[in-house]
Amino acid sequence: MDKAMRREVEAECVALSHAWAYHIDHKQYEALADLFVPDGVFIRTGVRLEGRAAILAAMHARPAEQFTRHLTTNFHFTEVTESRARATSYNMSYYAFLPGGPPFAYAPERMMLLDFIDEYERTPQGWRFRLRDARAVLIPEDLKARLPAAAFAARA
Repeated sequence: MDKAMRREVEAECVALSHAWAYHIDHKQYEALADLFVPDGVFIRTGVRLEGRAAILAAMHARPAEQFTRHLTTNFHFTEVTESRARATSYNMSYYAFLPGGPPFAYAPERMMLLDFIDEYERTPQGWRFRLRDARAVLIPEDLKARLPAAAFAARA
């Protein structure tokens, strides 16, 4: 694969990741689930969701008063082929569990840092997630009670 093709694949995968952030932040859960291959896996802070239906159900189970903004950066690709890619990125997630809508008061304790470990696959519909593993790195104390114990399990 030449450099231009590699850059094109990487740009498409980064755009897919940005679309994921937009859809989750705007509660467009069907569009978010469609960013995965049909049997794709989303490991959401330790909880393994397999397939679009499971991903969609988990998204619809999010608290109605939950507000988020996901900022993703530092994409590092470890594999890029014409049909598959793998990357790690950093995600700073802002959240609030408040009634109403923005603007909310800025509170640094409402941020957490995640690592996203992603596997992408080229499909006839374009690039999709085969796997998105969201791993908590820095978590505010008040959020720990809302996360499953699996979020704190040791990983290889």
